[in-house]
Amino acid sequence: MNTKKGKNNKTLSGKAAIYPVTLSFNSIALQQSFARYRIQESLELIRIGLVLGLALYMLYSLLDRFIVPQTAPQIFIIGIAVSLLF
Repeated sequence: MNTKKGKNNKTLSGKAAIYPVTLSFNSIALQQSFARYRIQESLELIRIGLVLGLALYMLYSLLDRFIVPQTAPQIFIIGIAVSLLF
């Protein structure tokens, strides 16, 4: 149940006013606290994603060695160069 509080912000269950378009909190301290919380909650997923990405890259590198063994070193160098760009 949202109650209007001012023209551009609303109160969620009477606890915290937010901007409806950006979904950010009106309170700078609350917004910073929420950002720190989200970073801590996201770190595990980010680490898992990085490990899975590295594992997939290594598996495709092995697959390249079996499918096109004569050009595998060049493909590996191109893959490293492209991954360094991103």
